[in-house]
Amino acid sequence: MADTPQDGQEAGYTPFRLMDLPNELIRKVCCDYDLCRYDLMALRCTCKLICEFSSDSFARKCFRDITVLMSRSSLQAFIELSQHSRFGSVVNCINVSPAFTLQAGLTAIPLTTLPVVPEGVDPPQLVHDTASLEIIRGFLNRSREEREVKADASAEGLLNIAFKALAHRGQRFHLGFCDTEGNPVGARHLLGNYQRGQTAVWHLDWKSTIAKVVRAASDQGCKIEGLEFIENGRADSRNEFGFCTDGIERPLNSLCSQLTRLEVTFMDDDVETTSRSVKRIVSAAEHLVSLSLLQMGDFNDAHRRYFSEMLDQVRSPWLKDIHLAYFQITELELFAFIGRYGSTLEDLALWYGCLLTGTCISLVARLRDNFPHLEQLLLEETCEHGAKTICDGDELKWYSVRAGEDMQDRLGEILDGTFEEHEDDDDE
Repeated sequence: MADTPQDGQEAGYTPFRLMDLPNELIRKVCCDYDLCRYDLMALRCTCKLICEFSSDSFARKCFRDITVLMSRSSLQAFIELSQHSRFGSVVNCINVSPAFTLQAGLTAIPLTTLPVVPEGVDPPQLVHDTASLEIIRGFLNRSREEREVKADASAEGLLNIAFKALAHRGQRFHLGFCDTEGNPVGARHLLGNYQRGQTAVWHLDWKSTIAKVVRAASDQGCKIEGLEFIENGRADSRNEFGFCTDGIERPLNSLCSQLTRLEVTFMDDDVETTSRSVKRIVSAAEHLVSLSLLQMGDFNDAHRRYFSEMLDQVRSPWLKDIHLAYFQITELELFAFIGRYGSTLEDLALWYGCLLTGTCISLVARLRDNFPHLEQLLLEETCEHGAKTICDGDELKWYSVRAGEDMQDRLGEILDGTFEEHEDDDDE
């Protein structure tokens, strides 16, 4: 009896099989940038060869940037990932959250998870839906795990185990501290640190968290290329101690000896403590290439001296990228700092700054005459304060020169008053 074609197939039809493609093409499919982690999970279930090709892409999607919570399940997951023979090597940025559940949150969380009731409707009884109950359960689980780790003081020991595996591999990575929690490892059953409006349900223990992580990473000889300290001024959190590195000077100096990148965005009002920590880091980071001081409290007239003091402590002669925001400084103080990098500076960005004396035009003239390697420049909403008591929004300066443009020509246009912003290529 002759074979008959299957339904929907004609005689002689050969079904398409992904496995029949050349290996290099299969690899490109598996490495496509637009594939999400769920696509890659599906590909890994097809066959052994495609699993091999897609696993690396899957690992980069899932584990390149991770957040570690100071709870047992998250710390243990961090250990498992760092020790993994294949996936551990893709970890590039480790963010540690300083957020802990606030006891008052046990009563506040249920109120923030109630379903929205339309205006004018007066239901006889408000009932939590399934999603709300999951949030409450997650908050309770997280609170319990945090108490367990705190009770047996095991957090630093667990961090040591994880960092030891990374150091043994000779892995270089970035280390961050941030009060938002993107891609947390392990803690799938715990409540994510999502915004809870104006209700305080978290407390941020920056000092203790930074100390434990810095000591553990230093003890294991980790190779830290970048450091980030990012606090977002959330209304649902209470700050505790702020950005304080007192008492960990030696391990901090050890980590900073190989640092190439530093970013600080910290809205806590304790400017003195924050600036003291920044000065420790920049004075020890002698190989720094990129420096971003984007916000540190309120640099009003009473605090403005701290900003120039931090810049004075920078020891690296190699800075290529300088990004500064929300500061008050004189033009002479600013140029005394950036003028040290005439032979290296490639990218300068100043956001929402206030020049107490001097002008943006004078600063641009200095840049044109002294920075032959400058490729990008941004002066965004920069105020020329002068004798004014407040910054006048009508006088804010805004100039942008992008990579690929002729820097000397564009700076000349700013100086002679013919400068115009170029439209984005996407608008053409």
